[in-house]
Amino acid sequence: MKEQDIYGLDGRQLKLFLSVFDTVSVSRAADQLGITQSTASHGLERLRKALGDPLFVKSGRGITPTDAAKDLAPRVRAVLIGLEGLRTSAKYDPAQDTGEIRIATNVTEIMPKLSDIKTRIRAAAPHASIHFLDMGSRSNSAELLSSGAADLVLAVSMTNYPSLLMAERLYADRSVCYYCPDMRGPVTTEMAFAEAKHAALDFGASMKSAVEIALEKQGVVRRIYLTAPNSYALAEMMRDSDYVATMPQRLHATVFKGFEYSVPPVTLPAITHDMIWHVRNDNTARNQWLRSVVRSTR
Repeated sequence: MKEQDIYGLDGRQLKLFLSVFDTVSVSRAADQLGITQSTASHGLERLRKALGDPLFVKSGRGITPTDAAKDLAPRVRAVLIGLEGLRTSAKYDPAQDTGEIRIATNVTEIMPKLSDIKTRIRAAAPHASIHFLDMGSRSNSAELLSSGAADLVLAVSMTNYPSLLMAERLYADRSVCYYCPDMRGPVTTEMAFAEAKHAALDFGASMKSAVEIALEKQGVVRRIYLTAPNSYALAEMMRDSDYVATMPQRLHATVFKGFEYSVPPVTLPAITHDMIWHVRNDNTARNQWLRSVVRSTR
């Protein structure tokens, strides 16, 4: 590998490499970066020549990274983080911001908080456009932040985060058992809880909820009769039924308004939400300001 080849690389080419590596697709990487597939293919070819390795090879209908590409990926990420860190000393004035502020979360779970966040951002940054993205499973945090699709993620806490993500505890709430009072009474015993018809969220991922993990530890088995992708849909489908849903108490003011709730007859941990950001944005003035706004809504 020639020295001049390495010095000829630039940040755009490195970002292209990581995008192809993460998506395992040249076309998806091109879409992610806002370039044509032809431009992405030419850029990838220049990278191959400079690095002396094919980087990606055909595998069935797709591509797979070579061993060299797997070795390079974490080092390229570190280089890009360093490059983006060069902007950290720049001053930021939210009143002059005309860009997009993108926060990914499961919107209905913390709706009153999001309204407060929106109001505070709008007051300080009147010209910015604010986007709240429905993130689905909390396991999507890394992809949303690494790709730049979101500036921040607000999600139910995870035990461990990838090394490139940073997190801070934001909100805490307790679980309660919601039920339709016209159709059934409260769940007051562990046996009644186990025998009830349960409704629960399903984001389409294999990650277990904190409730599910706690029940397994206690040897409590519940049967799920109904699932929905978000809290609003779950509450609507539970109306006029004898289902029971174990959800955050704060939802009684919004999507579960009109339902009754009782304290679960089993031990459940507090439901906590974290504010999550990418390590490359840890010292950037804009992201620091945004985090301070969100932090102020505790």
